[in-house]
Amino acid sequence: MNLAKEIHDILFQNSPTLLEKSHGKAIKSRSFIPLNILKDLHDLLELKWTRFGKFVEIQFDASGRISGAAIRTYLLERSRVVQITDPERNYHCFYQLCASGRCACLRVCLERREMEGEESRGEGDQHILKHSGHLPFYSPILSLHLPSSKHGDAEKYKLDHPSHFHYLNQSRTYELDGVSSVEEYMKTRRAMDIVGISEEDQEAIFRTLAAILHLGNIEFSPGKEHDSSVIKDQKSSFHMQMAANLLRCDEKLLLATICTRSIQTREGIIVKALDCNAAVASRDALAKTVYARLFDWLVDKINRSVGQDLNSRVQIGVLDIYGFECFKDNR
Repeated sequence: MNLAKEIHDILFQNSPTLLEKSHGKAIKSRSFIPLNILKDLHDLLELKWTRFGKFVEIQFDASGRISGAAIRTYLLERSRVVQITDPERNYHCFYQLCASGRCACLRVCLERREMEGEESRGEGDQHILKHSGHLPFYSPILSLHLPSSKHGDAEKYKLDHPSHFHYLNQSRTYELDGVSSVEEYMKTRRAMDIVGISEEDQEAIFRTLAAILHLGNIEFSPGKEHDSSVIKDQKSSFHMQMAANLLRCDEKLLLATICTRSIQTREGIIVKALDCNAAVASRDALAKTVYARLFDWLVDKINRSVGQDLNSRVQIGVLDIYGFECFKDNR
């Protein structure tokens, strides 16, 4: 057995708690779920192929008990945000977010299923199958974390099926066998609650992810000036407006950021227009940067929530890096 995997399993699956200093209570090992949800994705060989390198450091006190932990990351595959190869998928969080609109219906079905008992489960299960894709194991605790109507993120952020978004429809693999994106979304929300991520911060996380999806649907056509570009049509204008609203920025400023480039000279700043291809590259670069910044913020949030023992002199480190791949088209 791989030694690093064995140590990882012992620490994160069998260890009952990690000391969470900031809240003064114990955090179970599943406090690391949000990070895994954000970066794990399906590919040709394995469901949980990790798309970034990480070094997990477990800290111990003088008595040998776990006193803190820290995650350090590197080599995040940012290109995956804007470019995927069939039958791979983009990051799981995008599919979960698109499916979040079914959570309210699923909550009602699950609660009815629990309250009415075995006799009425036939009809109720059909509703669950319709909204979730399979029959989940009912958990009263998990049901409490099923978002209510105020968490209807898909509707609130004007999201639809993944096939409607450029960053997701480059592959036809939208669902994974035996995996419900609705249920995984619920688990993500619960995991964020566990590590102390506030409701406001959770809203900001999913709002940012939605903005990335809308950015990907902005298309351009040649402008009146030479080598310039403009928003292609009304549909692209809608996605530009949504992206600006979700990122809480001025729409005209966002458009200028994508369609122009500023050059610093001795005489001052020169603004150069970008053609359609350059504007698309600028759009994708922005999407990758926003995702990477969000990822780094979440790692820092988890590290601060779990707590680090700066006085610890005994640590166990687990290095996890992803290996080689074989693509039909290596770009």
